[in-house]
Amino acid sequence: VKISIPSLPAIGLSDRLRCSFTSYDSEGTMIDSGQVSCDLPSPALIPHTPEDQDFVAVPVRIFVNETVELATRDFKFYNCAATVRKSENTPCMSCVASSWGCQWNTKDHTCSDMDDTAVTTNIIKHRQGAKCPQFENPDPVLIPVGHKTRISFEGINLDLYQGHVFTIGTELMKNVEEEVHFEQGPFYTFSGFDFSYDKSPETKVLFYMKDKESGKRMDSTLNVTLYNCSMGPKVPVCVVRKQRACVYEKLCKPEQSEDPLSTECPDPQITDIIPRYGPMRGGISITIRGTNLGIHKEDIKSISVVGQPCIHQEEKYSVSTSVVCEIGPVDPTKTWGQVEVEVKGGKTGTSSMYFTYRLLLRPIPEGVTPTRGLKAGGTLITISGHSLETGSKADVQVTIGGVDCTVEHFGEEITCRTGEYRTDKVPSLLLPVTVNGGRNIVVTGSGFDLVQTAVLKVQGDNSQAFEVAHEKNDTVIQFRSPTVNSSLNQPFKTLIKLDNMEKELKPFDYYPDPSFNELNKRVITEASIIIVTGWGFSKAMTAKEAQAFVGDVPCLVNTLQDDKLFLDPPSTTPSARSRRHRRDTRPELLDLTVNQVWEGEWVVGSVEYEKKNDLKLYIIIPAVIVPMLLIIAISVYCYRRKSQQAEREYEKVKHQLENLEESVRDRCKKEFTDLMIEMEDHTNDQRRSQRCDDHRKAQHPRGSTGRRDSGAQPVLQPPELKNSSLILSVHWSTVMTSTPGRRCTLPLC
Repeated sequence: VKISIPSLPAIGLSDRLRCSFTSYDSEGTMIDSGQVSCDLPSPALIPHTPEDQDFVAVPVRIFVNETVELATRDFKFYNCAATVRKSENTPCMSCVASSWGCQWNTKDHTCSDMDDTAVTTNIIKHRQGAKCPQFENPDPVLIPVGHKTRISFEGINLDLYQGHVFTIGTELMKNVEEEVHFEQGPFYTFSGFDFSYDKSPETKVLFYMKDKESGKRMDSTLNVTLYNCSMGPKVPVCVVRKQRACVYEKLCKPEQSEDPLSTECPDPQITDIIPRYGPMRGGISITIRGTNLGIHKEDIKSISVVGQPCIHQEEKYSVSTSVVCEIGPVDPTKTWGQVEVEVKGGKTGTSSMYFTYRLLLRPIPEGVTPTRGLKAGGTLITISGHSLETGSKADVQVTIGGVDCTVEHFGEEITCRTGEYRTDKVPSLLLPVTVNGGRNIVVTGSGFDLVQTAVLKVQGDNSQAFEVAHEKNDTVIQFRSPTVNSSLNQPFKTLIKLDNMEKELKPFDYYPDPSFNELNKRVITEASIIIVTGWGFSKAMTAKEAQAFVGDVPCLVNTLQDDKLFLDPPSTTPSARSRRHRRDTRPELLDLTVNQVWEGEWVVGSVEYEKKNDLKLYIIIPAVIVPMLLIIAISVYCYRRKSQQAEREYEKVKHQLENLEESVRDRCKKEFTDLMIEMEDHTNDQRRSQRCDDHRKAQHPRGSTGRRDSGAQPVLQPPELKNSSLILSVHWSTVMTSTPGRRCTLPLC
């Protein structure tokens, strides 16, 4: 889609246009004819069409370089099928009369976009509403409540519906639809309906027509007015079908019993005249209010004011209640009199009040508030004084300093909205401007606090640039100079636009951007001075407007000359290579950047700080602490390892000793048991041997006197074995019941 933007400035090759819808952004393309081309969002991204309209308005904004809003407006997405919702009783006429260029298909009963290839008899093109099949001209247009009144009307453009039957209905018929009867020619009749309505004295009734075969609504302008005469005598009109006029004298009375068809309308009555004074030369409009002033504008046959004709203004006529006319000049011999209105049928109404022509009648303004306003216009002011309500609103013209003020309210006080007042306000100081813009332009004057929009424009042969004021008060407006193309040969015209006023100024002198000589990589210190060379510095900026950065830290601009720039390096070390935080594999390099405070930026070169021999604290601390922590960790590890190993050895020896002790104990028990058994056996043997000896002794007593032979065997005399065995047994019992862990010792026997 192409969007026209008045006074569209030129867009540079490096500038980017963006079209932003509510939920969709697209690239914009500038066209030479002052237009911007944008891609529209897909249908899925377009909001739904509201129920009460045939379009949806989506705001679209045009941006330059992402942030500068160039223009904004509502873009309307239309829906031809929704046009019939605006007026269901006239679908065809609503379709072809819409501003979207829709066409109507009488066969399908649909509204669609214009299609030039569709040329058939059932297609009605845009703005061809007169060709729509429709029903019109009801007769009568005024129907009383409680009286079934026959209505006749016309049907036109019904060639495609020959032989079809139509039905008529309305909301007040309680969903009842009745067939209409075809008469001769284009005429149809409806037998009428006994309407019941008591919510107000009168109401509009809109009849709809349907094709009975398809059930589709046809175009119908059958609109009548329904009156309830029983609501009181203030009801202005009732219907007499025979006379097609209005009466109420008898119909509106509850006791009415006469046939309304035989009742005649009363004479017109005039209740008020606005205004009641006018100039002798005439030329103003007056409004005549009353009752029974006809049903149609054609019913007004004549109007006279103080005996002089008053020209009826038919477009301002209101049924039965008011008539507007323009008075003419009056005879100086008769300057006051009554107003008369004659309606159809020869009936005349005369006012009881008088209208007066005044020779010196003229409005006298005495006060105006407020006393100050925007010179571009748009300020609403109130005028007070005498005779301000002479004539009507349409008759009054207000000017301020020769500039029209549009009247919005007319009466004892008049309010109007001011137009543009032109005056000269030019810059008091002209500065040279660089091609890429950036100088500060100062405009001085007074009353600038009333200015809503201030724009500085520069126009070339085939380009245009603008800049909006960035600071404004009552006496000063400041602009940044607009950016223009770098062609130095083309002339530029400078203009200032304050709201609606545009003034050409003395052309500015445009110079090319400053040029910087390449700065070789060099080492700097905090106490050194950086010297930047080139040309055009003083034309591009002042020392106050210039800014310089080493990395991301600003440095002081000491001196600015046209070919030299002296800078003091920053006292703090930059943390990034540049303000843009660009990455680099050599972090010691820092960009030296020169900025103009408003616009321009130039990267002059790269610098680095001098490296110092002494190690930095952040190097020393890790170099000492890390090895120390490593040694401590290793020592703790070794100590824990040795301790665990010694503990395991101790547990092993302890376990071996316990096993040895258990083994010795078991061995001692076994040996003792064996010894006890052996000694028991030996003791038993000794006892048996002793008994034998005793037996022998008994046989051979010692005291025998016989001599033995020298070869006889001697008799052994053993010791007291019984006592020895007993002692040994007790000793071993003591040993085996001693404390566990003590070593067992066996005495030798």
